[in-house]
Amino acid sequence: MMRPLLAASLLLLVSGCARSAATRSASPAPTGETLQDGWQSPLHQDHPLVGRIWNVKAARFVDEAELLAALRDARFVVLGERHDQPDHHRLQAKLVRELGSGGRKPALAFEMLDVEQQPAVDASLAKAPGDADALAIAVDWARSGWPDWSLYRPVFSAGLEA
Repeated sequence: MMRPLLAASLLLLVSGCARSAATRSASPAPTGETLQDGWQSPLHQDHPLVGRIWNVKAARFVDEAELLAALRDARFVVLGERHDQPDHHRLQAKLVRELGSGGRKPALAFEMLDVEQQPAVDASLAKAPGDADALAIAVDWARSGWPDWSLYRPVFSAGLEA
């Protein structure tokens, strides 16, 4: 069960971008494809696989609701992204929020944070439990070498909300 979920999640998150609003409205999405508007990336918006979710096990496209149902039933979910792709981060945040709904408390791990930063994370969470920007300051994100905080903020905020 994990492999299809991982593949579907990764396809969703690394799809690059979705069709522009004009393209989506001009040609309705095939059954099995529904992703929210608001994509920022201008690249490859007309590619036929953009914005679609492929279920490897079922060998078919699925819609967002089906993906979310499968993720809710999974014990582990691994989400990936292209680090400089804001749409991927937005989708990750949405999935984290969904996984945190219904009383679930997902545990999140971020490759960008080193175990040595844990005391700074703990102190920030104790002082400002829901403040993602305070967390960024506590771990000195600005000098971390990772892309701009604005890209990652949605995922960290969703994690704090959950």
